[in-house]
Amino acid sequence: MVEKSAHYMNFKEEKVTDEAAPESEMLPEVPPAVALAALITAQVDKAIADEDARRKAEAERPLDDGVHQILDENTGALQEILVIENGMRNGICEFYLGGVIYLKATYINDVKDGPAIEYNVKGEMARKVFYRNDVMHGVVEAYERGRVTSMTMYEDNQPHGLSIEYDNQGNVITKFPKILGETQGVAEHYDKLGHLVKTCEYVRGVKHGFQKIFFPDGALQRIEEYDDGLKVGTDRDYYPNGALRSETEYKQGKIVRARVDYTVDGKIKG
Repeated sequence: MVEKSAHYMNFKEEKVTDEAAPESEMLPEVPPAVALAALITAQVDKAIADEDARRKAEAERPLDDGVHQILDENTGALQEILVIENGMRNGICEFYLGGVIYLKATYINDVKDGPAIEYNVKGEMARKVFYRNDVMHGVVEAYERGRVTSMTMYEDNQPHGLSIEYDNQGNVITKFPKILGETQGVAEHYDKLGHLVKTCEYVRGVKHGFQKIFFPDGALQRIEEYDDGLKVGTDRDYYPNGALRSETEYKQGKIVRARVDYTVDGKIKG
């Protein structure tokens, strides 16, 4: 019995000796320099992540009541001037890009509500806007080099009401009636002396009805008819004295009867 046990023990020892070494013991040893580089990289990544988390937490932290100047953390350029009350923007706040102002707006409880001014890339006034509950609602004036170029009524962020355009001298050149962003009704065009020179009827932003062109004295010079943007009916041109000058017949935008010209006394020209 003793010899049998000894033989069994020898067999087990030989079996263990013959087994392959664990896989982990077969991996090549990592050079110290590589291990050190990996450790440094991990530490740098952690430091960057920690700093990003700190900045995010700082940015999300409510500002104290008062006036705050927010600067670009990289360049130091002014980004925002905020008026904070009860942890929210309340009052006139300013916003900058590259140190140049692009918006000055009135806020109530973090929402644009009231007058605002938009600026172009040079910091020049581009538009005066009136907001109600963060949407444009009221008169919107556009500017170029300090002069007003247009004035449009807005409702719920869309042109709704009369839209007027001006020339370089401030004279009215067009009037467009707007309904929910589209021209609807009779548009009017004026010359630099203020004379009405053209009217045109629109439906949902498309010419539909009559377009009339006038002489400076107000006499009718030309009349055209449109149906959903296409010419229909008869175009007629007139002499200053009101006599018919020419006529051309259209159907769905195509000429169906060639132009006929008349003399001032009503005779067909040869």
